[in-house]
Amino acid sequence: MFRDLAIDLGSATTSVVLRGEAEVLVEPSVVARVVGTGEVIAVGHRAARMVGRTPHEIETVQPFQGGSVVDFPAAQHLIRALLRRAGVRRRHRVRAVACVPSAATSVERRAVADALRLAGAS
Repeated sequence: MFRDLAIDLGSATTSVVLRGEAEVLVEPSVVARVVGTGEVIAVGHRAARMVGRTPHEIETVQPFQGGSVVDFPAAQHLIRALLRRAGVRRRHRVRAVACVPSAATSVERRAVADALRLAGAS
C-alpha cells in the first residue's frame, strides 16, 4: 500500500499534504537537539517554543535555509518526525514529492532527495 504525499520544505514552516486530502500538517521547520551528542529532543511546534529559551547544552536549528538543506541530520529527523505526525507508519510505503527552488543546484536537490530517502520515503 502506497501513501503518496507532497512536502514543502520551507525555511520557516514545512507543509505535508497527503494525496486526495487537504494540508495534513503545517509545522515550523525547527529542531531542538543536545549539542554534544546530537540527540533530537523536539521538532516542529515544540522546538519552536524553545527558540531563545534553551540552556547552553541544547541548541535549536533550522535545517533549511532558502529552500536548501544546511543541516542534513536535523533535516532528516524533521522529515521523519513530520511523516510520523502525518500518519505515515513503517508499514506504509511512502512516495514523496518535495518542493525545491528553481535556482537550487544539483547538489542541493540531491541533498533534499537523500534526506527524504533516509527518512523513509521514496
